[in-house]
Amino acid sequence: MSRAAKIVFAVFVAGFLLLIGLVAVGWWWWSKHGDELLESGKQTIAEGRKEGAKLKEPQCLDMALQKYHRDRDDIVAAIKNHLWLKSCLETSQVQEDFCRNIPGADQALESAFWAIAKCDDLQASDDYCRKIFQEVQKYCISPQRAKKRRDE
Repeated sequence: MSRAAKIVFAVFVAGFLLLIGLVAVGWWWWSKHGDELLESGKQTIAEGRKEGAKLKEPQCLDMALQKYHRDRDDIVAAIKNHLWLKSCLETSQVQEDFCRNIPGADQALESAFWAIAKCDDLQASDDYCRKIFQEVQKYCISPQRAKKRRDE
């Protein structure tokens, strides 16, 4: 076997062993913390629904943005905030102009630019901010919101 082939083989084996190690660590972490994480997510969803029942749609967004600014560097907090916003919007009271000027689902490029512009207005350029506005967009074009509007 040539020297180059040996090097390629060694790199491949090292990469494979690293991958196995990462999977093992991930499995160990999940076995220790998975239930706790899932329970925390369920609690966050319940809180979002409860609070959303007392709020109008823009208030859910405002509270999610406040949480974002407070915990913007914490990935777990960002995920919980996303869950909270989604569940808050599900039970919130419709405000007719909340979804005005939000691009439709078939406008992918406009949607991306819209979310980026909203985050730029907040001087926030990370993915967590854009996810907040993507959630708002998904909610605004959802059949669930359309039903809430009809039921009012």
